Amino acid sequence: MHLKTVFPRITRSISVFLVFTVFFAVISFGCDKAEDRASRKPSQKSPGETVTAFYTAANKGLYTEAARYLSAGVLNLLKSRPGHPDEALKRLLDQATRDRSIEKIEIAKNGTTGEQTVVHYTLYFRDGSRENGNKILVREQKDWKLTTW
Repeated sequence: MHLKTVFPRITRSISVFLVFTVFFAVISFGCDKAEDRASRKPSQKSPGETVTAFYTAANKGLYTEAARYLSAGVLNLLKSRPGHPDEALKRLLDQATRDRSIEKIEIAKNGTTGEQTVVHYTLYFRDGSRENGNKILVREQKDWKLTTW
């Protein structure tokens, strides 16, 4: 083979290789960033949003998700109770949601004072009853956490 016929083939092969390399690099980095954006936690929830998210998760039977809104002190208390902590949490949350029968959660007001806040709320249940209550939340790192279930 002559150098004149081999050189264009090598150049073409290298060009195709470079195009595919750049293409896959762009796709890979672009997908990673999109996945990172999708998996990123939304901005920190307000105290009222935290209470709503807690009761919503508990009402759907998503106990592990609901536990993410509890303070470290509450989680440690659950671990210290006899029996399995997950079962204790399930029982407590089913009791708090009246066996997952909350229809609506209404936040009345927040009273934030530094690293602690009180959220007043009303839970509306399927049987037509409602329950007024308040939750004390503390800031742990950047998130608001409930100090009671």
